[in-house]
Amino acid sequence: TAVLAAPDLKPAAADNAILVARTAAPDLAPLMGRVRGLITDLGGAASHLASVAREFNVPAIMDTREATASIANGREITLLADECKVFEGLVPELARKPPARNAGDERGPIGSHLRELLDRISPLNLTDPASPEFSPSGCRTLHDLIRFAHEKAMGEMFNLSELADASVVSRKMSANIPLSIYFIDLGGGLAPELTSCDDILPEHIRSKPMAALWRGLTHPGITWSGAVDINARNFMALMAGSIGPENAAPPKVDSYALVSADYLNLSVKFGYHYSNLDALCSEDANANTIALQFSGGAGTGAGKALRIEFLSQVLNRLGYEVEVRGDTLQAALKGLDCPSMEAILDQTGRLLGCSRLLDLAIPSQTEVQTLTELFFKEDYDFLGRSEKRLPGFYASVGEWSQRELDGQAVIVQDGAGMTSTIACTLHNALDRVVGGRYQKFLENRHARHYYPVAVKRDSRREEGPIRADVRIAAGCVDLAAGLAFGLANVGNCLVLAADAGAGELQLLEFINNTRHFRARTKMEIPMDRWLRIEARVAGNKIEGAMDGQIALEFTAERPVEGHVGLWCKGDTTAYFRNLEASNAPNDASTP
Repeated sequence: TAVLAAPDLKPAAADNAILVARTAAPDLAPLMGRVRGLITDLGGAASHLASVAREFNVPAIMDTREATASIANGREITLLADECKVFEGLVPELARKPPARNAGDERGPIGSHLRELLDRISPLNLTDPASPEFSPSGCRTLHDLIRFAHEKAMGEMFNLSELADASVVSRKMSANIPLSIYFIDLGGGLAPELTSCDDILPEHIRSKPMAALWRGLTHPGITWSGAVDINARNFMALMAGSIGPENAAPPKVDSYALVSADYLNLSVKFGYHYSNLDALCSEDANANTIALQFSGGAGTGAGKALRIEFLSQVLNRLGYEVEVRGDTLQAALKGLDCPSMEAILDQTGRLLGCSRLLDLAIPSQTEVQTLTELFFKEDYDFLGRSEKRLPGFYASVGEWSQRELDGQAVIVQDGAGMTSTIACTLHNALDRVVGGRYQKFLENRHARHYYPVAVKRDSRREEGPIRADVRIAAGCVDLAAGLAFGLANVGNCLVLAADAGAGELQLLEFINNTRHFRARTKMEIPMDRWLRIEARVAGNKIEGAMDGQIALEFTAERPVEGHVGLWCKGDTTAYFRNLEASNAPNDASTP
């Protein structure tokens, strides 16, 4: 019978079962004296759990990548570890009794001597770092000494960021999320051409663990602009923290990242709580590790406890070993190859981003499980959940919805509410009196823009055609709509837009919410008519077309990759249909 590894797995449930687990977590080692077999999604043959399995003669298959998704709890299977095969049901002709642990070890004086040496080397007695016995005096074997030294070294790594003070040369990250991060490059962690005067941009990161975590923190589904209602309970919690309603915004505190090519030590402050993360992502899977510490918050004790429980549930499902003490959480994950570590760091970044104010927003124990399931469905907008959210898209800026137009299902961005009647009247008067100079002023203003963007789920891609039909229906200050692509998040992307007000097809680039014109071509953009907008991407080459005709070209500084979505300018009301995006080669003959 297969038993799925879970936080509440009782030792008795593992008796004579085959244990199926996502990772080769060290906390599963005590079960190796009970189970008949072991299968893991992640983890190598050199991991600690694999070593313990060998010591107990437990047949094991490691790093299958799909065992937990393919084998249901309670299902009968037959494991043939010699050939790395799993059969459905019981196969009697393959059944055999595993040899006893000591079988064959006592054959002659050499075998006896080897067994005596192994008894002083391999057994692990220090299994619980929180136990009083976890000390130098508690070490009885070489394995104990190695485990003790490793745990203490990992503990000290959490304190590395405390070295980052004014005397340390560092560079600040320039990004459009509310984090102030200073980077300290230990070697190979950042682009080599940077100086101490440069702002760090995401493309400057060379550290594999930091790049993976940053992808998660800036995932387009994470809504950093979300807020919570200040109810009576939250107000008292804020007051207890000496934060008055006149200063309800979280304080901005500097965070520090120590990086190298394969290492990250991050001390990050999310307003009222902090997280420390230490990660090694190297070619040696047995040395790779992630250690996370999370503590604090602005909510009540109950609110902080509920958030910690939510974090624990998600981290356990990701394969972390989790320990909670009060409002402090510590989690660790070890022994995975670098691509697997990067994937989990990406998920960890998403978790840190979407949970930042949850201690003020989780109302009950029931909600914890709901949020956990939403997280694994990639629904991260916990603070602004609404049934009106556009299906198939991440939570977005703007008023997006599905409607029917001329008997067809379309997506609409309604910009009518973004400009007041007074502002619209003033705009029309200036347009009549000043004319072209006013339009030029609008185009060249360098304020930060937060334009409506709807990001399509599961649309991350590198090159190929991106197409959609666009129909500009109305607008006061703005009359433009189009495609977003190469999107890291809603403030960092490329946009191919038809601008009826300017009479242009435009290629825009947004860097930390600031707009830059990259190419533009004068052409007629009719109102209230369907237009076929297409961006053709090949590496760093971009072509923009309308109704099948190429109208502009541009060469970016780097290859274009990221998510795809729909974009509107300001108060434009526009309709969209037939959004298509694939990694297929560009086909110039496709309209």
